[in-house]
Amino acid sequence: MFLIALYSCFFSKGIGTRTAALYVAWARQFEQKGMNEQADAVYQKALENQAHPASVVLHEYNVLCFVSLQCRNCLPKSFVHHQNSMFVVWL
Repeated sequence: MFLIALYSCFFSKGIGTRTAALYVAWARQFEQKGMNEQADAVYQKALENQAHPASVVLHEYNVLCFVSLQCRNCLPKSFVHHQNSMFVVWL
């Protein structure tokens, strides 16, 4: 749980909040502990904060959605309307 707390601290201080690496590492810690709903919330934060590269966030989030089938949405509607790039959404 140390790494989860560390990533949460970084996020709360605004460190790396536009970088996909922060969110992916943070979400993976939750995934490894079977806490997929929390991982989903982290990916949602990444999308809301427009973390870059977006393709990395989208890929990792779609993998979580495919594997767990517990995500609220694979992509929030607001993100779909603001992006014009190619990506795969698991339905």
